[in-house]
Parts: sequence; structure tokens; C-alpha cells
Amino acid sequence: MSDTVQSVIDRFVADLRSAMVTDVAAALGGVKRESPVKARAEAPKAKKSRRPARGMMTLDEAKTCVFAHLSSGFSTRAEVMGHSNLTRSQWERAIGALTQGHQVRRTGDKRGTRYEVVR
Repeated sequence: MSDTVQSVIDRFVADLRSAMVTDVAAALGGVKRESPVKARAEAPKAKKSRRPARGMMTLDEAKTCVFAHLSSGFSTRAEVMGHSNLTRSQWERAIGALTQGHQVRRTGDKRGTRYEVVR
């Protein structure tokens, strides 16, 4: 047989032995059974998220966060969302309500859009 086929067979036999030993140990002593494939190839570690987990905010809370941040001057959506941990949908609801109520002024288009408090 070729070397690659033989290596595949050897790996299969080793995995089978490992699984059998694990199953017997689990039956006798309650050891947790682990898949031989998982034992051989460890799962990659999860990436750390850039932002902490976000809780749900009410519309009033989101509007307050946005308004407080915009009170210091012009800001972009990314700046406000980064500092207040708002989700995109929370941002859109809050800024929509604030601009419709004439509390916040929108200037610019697309990526150049900036927001400021109307005084």
C-alpha cells in the first residue's frame, strides 16, 4: 500500500482505540466522552468582540444617550455609537425621533453626515 493510505489507516486505528478506551472509561467511571476528531484537532478560540455585550435600551434611554453626546458639538454616527454602545437599530430610532422633533440637526450626506443639537 502507499504511504498516504497507510498513514490514514494508522490514524483511523489510533482514533478507534482512543474512542474505545474513552467509552469503556465512561461506562465504568463516568468520564465524559470526547470525540476523537475534536481531541485530535482542537477547536479555534473564539475571537474577542470589540464591544461589550449590549443590553436593550428603551427609546427614551437611547435618545438621552444620543442627545448627551451630541451636546458637546458635532458628531458622526460612529462616534456616538462607539461611546454609548447603541446598536444600529437603536441609533436609527433615536436619531429619527430627535431629528423629527427638531432637537437635532443633520448636516451632510452619506459618510459625511454629522449631527448637532439645535440651540
